[in-house]
Amino acid sequence: YDLYSLADLKRTTEEGGNPLWGLSGPHDAGGYNDFPESTGFFRSEGGSWDSEYGHFFLDWYAQNLCDHGDRMLAAASRVFAADKVQLSVKLAGVHWWYKTRSHAAELTAGYYNTFGGRWSSVCHGYERLCELCAKYNARMNFTCVEMRDSDLPQMALCSPEGLLMQVRHTAAKHRVHLSGENALCRFDRDVYDRILECVVGTQHEDGTVIPPIFEFTFLRMFPEFFEHENLKYFQQFARKMREVTLPWQFAGPEVAPQPPPEEGPPGKGPSKFAEFLEFDGDKDAKREGAEAEGDKDKEKGYMLFRF
Repeated sequence: YDLYSLADLKRTTEEGGNPLWGLSGPHDAGGYNDFPESTGFFRSEGGSWDSEYGHFFLDWYAQNLCDHGDRMLAAASRVFAADKVQLSVKLAGVHWWYKTRSHAAELTAGYYNTFGGRWSSVCHGYERLCELCAKYNARMNFTCVEMRDSDLPQMALCSPEGLLMQVRHTAAKHRVHLSGENALCRFDRDVYDRILECVVGTQHEDGTVIPPIFEFTFLRMFPEFFEHENLKYFQQFARKMREVTLPWQFAGPEVAPQPPPEEGPPGKGPSKFAEFLEFDGDKDAKREGAEAEGDKDKEKGYMLFRF
């Protein structure tokens, strides 16, 4: 902890009548390489996270993250107000230990997202962050859109699928536009299929309508991306993305689909459709003033996503 954090913790605990809680952070949280169940603070049963002190500290820790975000968004809003710049908040996809009660990895990142505790049976760690985005009309950008639970080691009790759905659900309730991106650099069909599953609109079990992901960024264009099979898979993915993505907007108290607008030429006006330009490497290239035969550029591919 830095000196400013410790000073703020000390002040907060003194104001709350528990000065001993402000001497330091938790003493039994373990280290970076410790499993949660091996620590006194994060273990599921009897862990200090599920105590009056733990609830106080985690709430203070998470609120500091939100307060920092509030200050940054306020400053950015002032600076870019005249330019009408769209602000966005990037959230980390901390999905390991998601299937535990304490959600240790999220807690250390400042996301107070626990389930089944005595002091707070459910703490939705992304509610206050979505409220912050709604306050400044900022978009939320989230990662791990391409991941499946089965891709990851079982011992880490990961759930990128559960985490993504929770964040999408929370963003929808607060009418915050959610953008997405992939975390890992993969070019196989399974990854593209998973992304397509995640970007479409759906409905939560509580009845909340969850709109499609507002925009998607694909990472990254390594040399392997342009290998013929990988490029072909991506072109197929781009076509499917256009088919499954419909323009939605937030209207009134509900999140509701809207009819698609008329599309103009690429680059003219906003569009929430995934647009892409492609060059078919299996056909001869055709360029004005050049002979198609023997054109060495025909193996190149050019794609552009825009939502």
